[in-house]
Amino acid sequence: MAVWCVPEPTREGNLYLNSMTCANLYMSVANFNLRDLDAKVKWLYGVPDDPLFYRRLDVTIRALRAMKRIKGARIAQIGGSASGFINMEYDKAAYEKRLGCEIITQGLDAIYDLAKAMSEREVAEELARISGVPIAETVRPAEMNASARVILALRKYQRENGIDAMAVSCWPGFQDEMGISACMAYGQLNDAGTICACEGDVPGAISMLLLDALSDRHPMIMDMVAMDAAEDAIAFWHCGMGMPSYADEKGFSFIKYPAYPEIMDQPGVSVDMKFAPQPATIARIGGLGAESILITEADIVEGPDRSYTGARGWFRNFRMAGQRLRVVDFWNTVCSCGNAHHYVITSGHVGDACMEFAHRMQIQPIERTEYHDYL
Repeated sequence: MAVWCVPEPTREGNLYLNSMTCANLYMSVANFNLRDLDAKVKWLYGVPDDPLFYRRLDVTIRALRAMKRIKGARIAQIGGSASGFINMEYDKAAYEKRLGCEIITQGLDAIYDLAKAMSEREVAEELARISGVPIAETVRPAEMNASARVILALRKYQRENGIDAMAVSCWPGFQDEMGISACMAYGQLNDAGTICACEGDVPGAISMLLLDALSDRHPMIMDMVAMDAAEDAIAFWHCGMGMPSYADEKGFSFIKYPAYPEIMDQPGVSVDMKFAPQPATIARIGGLGAESILITEADIVEGPDRSYTGARGWFRNFRMAGQRLRVVDFWNTVCSCGNAHHYVITSGHVGDACMEFAHRMQIQPIERTEYHDYL
């Protein structure tokens, strides 16, 4: 419910509408007399083209849209969490109760079977869709073929099972079974709106669903890999889960998985690209029972260099709840609160809508922890 009052038609003479007093009365009733009902009532002031009115209403509409998107959503965790990523554990029953979603589990064998069953015609059509993209010489045709099969298999599984978001364990299963890293496949799926978090990250997949509803763009999931305190910038990166719609003027290309062979020689296809400068929102629902949420706005910038091979971008101008953060404050905040190492990022500043979603869902926003030299 919202209580909407409009400005008086005149600023002098007799009071014509007394709209503001009435709104105050109704808000008092909602927040005092009906407090036992935990009423969620918001005031609106102004005419429709007044920024104070439409920005405040827009935030609520986005938040309610996200609530409707998540309540009743079906989230599939396929293959469990990736080996060693114990910081992405979650309480399935608690997540379902708080968020109103359903989380189902599925083994990777079903995806392998679907991928191998795809016809050569279907694979050829998928490869033709991306035929104009530069491909590094180190990428073998068989790896492109397998990547196309993974795209088709996950898309079919999502469609036939009514899945809203997937969290797929990408390694070492795909490497062992299909000789492929799934990075490029996930990036292509996400860019087309099929939400797919990597490494079996269920809270990450749900956070992607959240930002997909709040924003006008599909989100991506990234790691934080470098900090330049002097430049007040942080680099986000992920192996190769690049979404082409985020690329700068240099575009993107398909490459071999970006790693030093003497450390980790992974087969398969990744994406090499740098994000174009744009406003961004970073968020993640966290805690064992979805009781907390990280909400940060920032700007993707050119940064001091082109950063690491893979999908990446430099971020600056961090803000939490309207407060400016230095990069060391942001880094200290996420390390101090125990936030998992995956960050969901979308284009545009939708932090206010994310805050309202959190309030309505009774999820506690993480507060900034300013950096000091001491613990």
